[in-house]
Amino acid sequence: MSQENTESSENIFKTINPSLHQYFNLASEDVSTPQPIFDEIAANEKRYDQGVLINQGGMKKILQTTDTLTGRPVAMATLLKPDDPQKVERFLREARLTATLEHPNIIPVYDIGLTDSSDPFFTMKLIGGKSLSKILKELGEGTSKVSLQNLLDIFIKICDAISYAHSKGILHLDLKPSNIQIGEYGEVLVCDWGLAKVTDAPDETIDGELDPCFYNDITLDGIIKGTPGFMAPEQIDSKLGDKTKQTDIYALGGILYTLLTLRPPIKKDNVQEVLDATVAGEVPTPSELSLPFNVPLSLEAVAMKALDKDSSKRYKSVILLRNDIHKWLGGFATSAENAGFLKSAILLLKRHKAVASLLVFIVASLILSMVTISHKEREATNALMLYEEEKRQTEIIGKEASPRLVYMAKQALNSFEYDEAIQFIDQSIDRDPVNQVAYALKGVIHFYRQEFNQSLAAFNQSGKYKKNYKKFVLIAQDLSKTKADDEMLPSSKVIPLLKKFNRTNHIFKIYRFCIANYKSLDDHMKTCFFMLKYHNPQNKKWNLNFTQTDDAAYLDLSKNRFLAHTGCVRDIPINHLNISNTDIWQSWMFEEMPLIELRMVNTKIQSIKDILKIPTLKRLYINKKKWPKAKPPKDSSLQIIRI
Repeated sequence: MSQENTESSENIFKTINPSLHQYFNLASEDVSTPQPIFDEIAANEKRYDQGVLINQGGMKKILQTTDTLTGRPVAMATLLKPDDPQKVERFLREARLTATLEHPNIIPVYDIGLTDSSDPFFTMKLIGGKSLSKILKELGEGTSKVSLQNLLDIFIKICDAISYAHSKGILHLDLKPSNIQIGEYGEVLVCDWGLAKVTDAPDETIDGELDPCFYNDITLDGIIKGTPGFMAPEQIDSKLGDKTKQTDIYALGGILYTLLTLRPPIKKDNVQEVLDATVAGEVPTPSELSLPFNVPLSLEAVAMKALDKDSSKRYKSVILLRNDIHKWLGGFATSAENAGFLKSAILLLKRHKAVASLLVFIVASLILSMVTISHKEREATNALMLYEEEKRQTEIIGKEASPRLVYMAKQALNSFEYDEAIQFIDQSIDRDPVNQVAYALKGVIHFYRQEFNQSLAAFNQSGKYKKNYKKFVLIAQDLSKTKADDEMLPSSKVIPLLKKFNRTNHIFKIYRFCIANYKSLDDHMKTCFFMLKYHNPQNKKWNLNFTQTDDAAYLDLSKNRFLAHTGCVRDIPINHLNISNTDIWQSWMFEEMPLIELRMVNTKIQSIKDILKIPTLKRLYINKKKWPKAKPPKDSSLQIIRI
């Protein structure tokens, strides 16, 4: 090879990988530059040091060890009995599933592997601090002081983690205080996803009997899987329903109950009594307990709603549960307590204590002035001074509450509760009329709602934050000329708008408002088809057939082999749907559709329990081999056709 070619190759190598080029040069030249980290990694033969036991449960133990490659201390989980193939698979499944959940309040998994003896392990972030159960125990013993607001802030972060997991189609199914770790610097991490279930995946069942030694803080590992006192009735008796998001919401209610009372929702002498009381719904309200402290009735109502025996009466989503906690912290009535006018008025006065005090003073001053006319001038002067002071205090209180209301508006927006988001953001601005962050968010919310004139007005008051929303402002300026704020954009203009926000979360906020407010099914379908293509880039050839008659709407997706994600379809009033020969695996989005006929031959859907319960469904086409024993519910006119 010529010298010119050699130099050319070396230049390319240097451009592609400068760090390796440095080592290349050091190796080719006889230079004794010290490289301690490189040498240490190169000579490493054993990645993890021998660990020290820090925790142990019924199935696995946790060791504190060091990752010698990174120099980072980690927690290593290993099986107590690695000779059981079924437990090995469940253990590795937990590791894989947890690793897919990337959220600041879910413990991160770093590595999965096998030891030299082929025993499975996985490593996680090593968390200092204490478990939530230990914090509550110390509170009960009087050896620790944590405010109720701090506990509720922890609970909100737990809700955030579970809401995220639910958005990924994953249920935890073993939520309890001992599975919540609070770090030394306030980190809140939800741990132990060993019983987690992917929505629509079939339940695993392990043969065995209930073992009383697993009572309290150790999970039952048998036919019934969960923790007594925190597991929902449907986890104990499958006749009460399937395990759904409401199952986790029950456990969250149990955690909230424990935060309020420092004891589990059901406290009995043995496991069976706890299970029986759970199925019977015998959870005493905190007011019925002899507690040395008072539990706010509003929060009691929230906990008891989440702990309802009937899953349909619990919160519909974790976000709604979390929003009620935010409302209480902000001084508003929760949805669980069904507050009347008097309750709402009292809360209003509590939120504006300074104003309430001023009103009382003014009334008192008027009465007093009728009796002591001679002191009228002096009293008027004092009243004016007090009014000015109260006004100043009210402004301070308002400014303190404003950021929390902004946060509540964001959470409502994340739940696609646009009206609620506007209410919260307007209240925030009422409290602090110069809160530029609130005006910026108000501009965004109005933009999603296609209220472009109001959006521009809000952005114009957002000060320095306006520059962060240049795209919003430019688009709003353009579209505000084409429609009034109370009109909807047609699909011909919505689709170009969605394209401008491609690959951002804004696209979902814009779309969800459209589908909730479209009056034209044609606009709805055109926008839905765009979102189907957006969600399924792997499907290159599209064949989407939609027809409508006076009596019914037909949607045929069967000629799209690699179609998998169809969440946008669930909001369309389709009567006849064909999803056969696709990669669709989730069935929950079809449950609330007014379906008369559903064809789902050769899909990846694993469970049809909920589909069989669709009240309007008359004909269901399924695989003969996949569901040979599927039966319609009693007293149902559903016809099952096997192909």
